[in-house]
Amino acid sequence: MTPPPDRKCVHDCMLPYNHPSYKAPTPEDVRRVIEGGKLSHEDIAALLGIAYTTKFRSSTIRRWYSLSKDSFRQIPYPTWRLLLIYTGAVRAGDDVKEVKADGKRG
Repeated sequence: MTPPPDRKCVHDCMLPYNHPSYKAPTPEDVRRVIEGGKLSHEDIAALLGIAYTTKFRSSTIRRWYSLSKDSFRQIPYPTWRLLLIYTGAVRAGDDVKEVKADGKRG
């Protein structure tokens, strides 16, 4: 399954999970998507259902892009995919078309 030519996909981590070239995002990938989007941490937390306070912001989001092995937590794939969609890095409709075209789903 190959991404359509108009897809905004530039990294393996932005491919659908069932794509053979998919790789989990690195902390740098997560940071790049969050900082490159037009959404604040507070917006992202609200959209993804993550705790956020004005004093401490979101420890969950910080852990996703932490470079420290002690505090890093891998972002779950469904959450990552929603983040990519909400920031405009990928389009949800393209995923549906690819899965249907691949014949792996209904």
